[in-house]
Amino acid sequence: LLYHGDFLYDEVIKVPLMITGPGVPTEPTPSHPVSLVDVFDTLCDLTGIPTPDSVTGQSLFGPHERTHVFSEYGIRDMSKSKKRPAVSKEQLEPYGLGLKCIRTNDHKFVLRSDGETELYALPDEETSINDDALTSDLRATIERELGSDFTHCSEPISEVTSPDIRDNLEDLGYL
Repeated sequence: LLYHGDFLYDEVIKVPLMITGPGVPTEPTPSHPVSLVDVFDTLCDLTGIPTPDSVTGQSLFGPHERTHVFSEYGIRDMSKSKKRPAVSKEQLEPYGLGLKCIRTNDHKFVLRSDGETELYALPDEETSINDDALTSDLRATIERELGSDFTHCSEPISEVTSPDIRDNLEDLGYL
């Protein structure tokens, strides 16, 4: 009913990427966390193009390994959502919260805009765990890297987009 655009589960945030061609290493998929910000650096690395200093990613085939990656989205106004008539205000309210997430190989920590937190041991995301020291460390990392404020999502698609495309994106949970 509420689609995948409302969650930060691995099934939603882990996007498959396949790269093939001459000069592409054939070693197994990296076991460390990787991010979409690494795609540009990886392509530069594979093509021999220098990476600009302003880029924050790193090549998937380089010597560095990330210890964590982030996911986030801002607070949303759910009062205009097509989902609104199907559920009560109380059921819909949590889906408008902003979320920030840090994922390591072993844990996922989610900070919600209402101040609530969730910590999970991976790969099982079904049971929240209690570890005050780890929670404090991961929260500090999120706040240092992403800040402590939650932004409000603005309308992502311009008026130029056709109504059919907007309806499709909304049905899939992207709007």
